[in-house]
Amino acid sequence: MNHATEKNVLLFVDDEANILAALKRVFRKSGYEIHTASSGQEGLEILEQLPVDLVMSDQRMPGMTGVEFLKKVKELYPHTIRIILSGYSEIGTITSAINEGEVFRFVSKPWNDEELKQTIEHSLEQRKLRKQNELLLKKVSEQNEKLRILNEDLERLVRERTGELAMTQKILENLPVSVIGVDEEKTVAYVNKAAREIWRDKGIPLMGVTVGRVFDESVEDIVEQARTEGRLCGLDEFVLGEKKLRIACKVVDPEDKGRGVILLVEEKTNDRGKITGTRPIA
Repeated sequence: MNHATEKNVLLFVDDEANILAALKRVFRKSGYEIHTASSGQEGLEILEQLPVDLVMSDQRMPGMTGVEFLKKVKELYPHTIRIILSGYSEIGTITSAINEGEVFRFVSKPWNDEELKQTIEHSLEQRKLRKQNELLLKKVSEQNEKLRILNEDLERLVRERTGELAMTQKILENLPVSVIGVDEEKTVAYVNKAAREIWRDKGIPLMGVTVGRVFDESVEDIVEQARTEGRLCGLDEFVLGEKKLRIACKVVDPEDKGRGVILLVEEKTNDRGKITGTRPIA
């Protein structure tokens, strides 16, 4: 690891000047930025002034023990790595350090220089990985929030579109004019209430049957004409039993290559005689 490029900041806290001097010698060529303090209070003052990546504190110091100091560090600077240094390996000290200060490592005096260097390096690497994980979790959380908002917007749009389609369906269903939808195979794909009323007594199931079966070839002709020419076509009169109907035919969507059409059928109230054939409706 190239510490010089990262320039990690270390703080050593010990009431013995010779210990601090020894620690500085150990890490003199490691590329770290080293700071020292002779007490827990002085260490807190340094922490207030600059960001510190790792703190290593002696346990037995006057005024404030290492555990007490690291407990405060944990409360004020939870992302700073905490290591306890002590010449006394009592179980109680280690337990307190772990429970109260949540120390990352326990280093005993006297230490082995190479082992201490590895401990510091490993601790900083763990901190780096933890920060990366936190950033990743934050990013994932932000992306999840964006996804949640997008999903809410999509659900709202779907609800609005569904409402619009339902309204359109309701309007078509209740129009006073018969509406018959015909697909590209000239098969009836939609009929509204008015259309069902006209054919109710004829015994012809409109849905799924061909236009020729519902009407005759003349209506098939205007369907084909409307699909070919892309304009409104129709019959002035078509006789269905005792009923005389006026039929108009128009392509649903001029851009649709399937060329589905709509037939608008209405009963004529006057008797002008039967007119056969097709013609454009202006």
